[in-house]
Amino acid sequence: MINQPVPQNKVTTAAGFAAGMLAIGMGVSFLAMTFLPIDVFTPQNVPEFASFGWIFWAVWIVIYPSLGVATYLIWKRRHVEDVTLPLLLFGVSLIQGFTFWLSDTVRMTTVIDGTGLLFSYTLAFVYYRHSKSAALWLLPLLIWMPITLILKIWLWVTQGG
Repeated sequence: MINQPVPQNKVTTAAGFAAGMLAIGMGVSFLAMTFLPIDVFTPQNVPEFASFGWIFWAVWIVIYPSLGVATYLIWKRRHVEDVTLPLLLFGVSLIQGFTFWLSDTVRMTTVIDGTGLLFSYTLAFVYYRHSKSAALWLLPLLIWMPITLILKIWLWVTQGG
């Protein structure tokens, strides 16, 4: 399968991956917020500047499509090199990120964000080995994960776990 020409298929484009990732990410988030409403970030537990849920939606509306484009850039190399590891790591990272919705304490969301930070930077490292462009598309995720982790640590310390 390696060293075969990449078939030209107009359905499998970066835009398709971006839209698909956005639909999956926001779909899971919507379902989780509908059926698993967590109260970790109730108004009394969240500082005023972070109490606007739309900020998190806005951030992930950027991150999910960029993650989709990055993964597309890796996926399209499947005929040139073995991309099993980066795609497997992508899947595991995605599942790990979705576990956020199962948390019920600030401590647990902090742990999930900490492991998410490690997964994000590991994913960027592995993607970079296959495609520098793919790694660059992960920049929104790489910028956001330390910010959200710092916020969670701050909440954990000031509000209790």
